[in-house]
Amino acid sequence: MWPVWTGWRDTQDLPTEFERAGLPGATSGGIAAAVARKLASEPHHQRVLLVIDQFEELLVQGGDGRPQDFPALLDDITTAAGEHGPLSVILVMRDDFHHRLAALVPKLPAAATPGLLNVTGELTTDLHDIIVEPARVVGLHFQPGLPEQIVSDVLASSPDGKETLRAPVTVLPLLELTLDQLWRRRKDGFLSHEAYRRIGGVLTRGPRRLPSRDMPMWSAAAKRRASIRPSKRG
Repeated sequence: MWPVWTGWRDTQDLPTEFERAGLPGATSGGIAAAVARKLASEPHHQRVLLVIDQFEELLVQGGDGRPQDFPALLDDITTAAGEHGPLSVILVMRDDFHHRLAALVPKLPAAATPGLLNVTGELTTDLHDIIVEPARVVGLHFQPGLPEQIVSDVLASSPDGKETLRAPVTVLPLLELTLDQLWRRRKDGFLSHEAYRRIGGVLTRGPRRLPSRDMPMWSAAAKRRASIRPSKRG
C-alpha cells in the first residue's frame, strides 16, 4: 500500500482533487473509470481506498462550487464503491450533517450504514494525552498548568462538557490549530501561558491564523482532506 495525499482547497472542485491525489481522469471519465485505470497501472494492488475528511464542508459548499451538481458526484462515488467494486470509501463528517447528506443522496447513507462508526468525544484523560504526548515525544515541555488550562477551555466549549468530562469531537480541529500556534511560539523548548494568551487564550475563539503546509506533529489529519490509497486485498 502506498499513500497519495492531497488537501481540499475551496478553489478546486472535488474531482480535480481526486486527480491531484492520484486518480487521473476522475474529472472527465468519472470515479469508476479512474479507479480502473489506477489499478491497471498498479497491477500489484487490487483495491483503492478513498478517504474524504471533513466531508461536511463539501455538503455546505458543494463539491465543485455548484451545489446542484454535487448529488451527481456523490451518486457517482456511491456507484463506484458498490458491493463488488474495487473502490472503498471512508467519509469523515460531523454527525449533525447526516440528515443533509440523506436529503441530497438518499442511497449513500443506506450504502454506508453497515460500516457506520460513531466517534464519541474525548475523555479528559485522553484529551490531556493528546495535548501533552506529541510535545513530549519531540522534547518540548508545557509550562506548569497550561495543559490543564487548555483542557478546561475545551470542556467549556460544550454546554455539558464540565459535567460529562468529555470534549465534543467538533472542537478537536480548533484544538489542533491552537496547539500548532503554540508550537510556532515555542521558546527554549517550552510552550507558554503567554503564547496561549497571545493566540486568543480561550480555545473557542480559535487561532487567528490558519495552518500552513509545514504544520507539526499535531497536524496529520488537518492536512488530509482527501486521500487515496491503492491497497492489497486482505
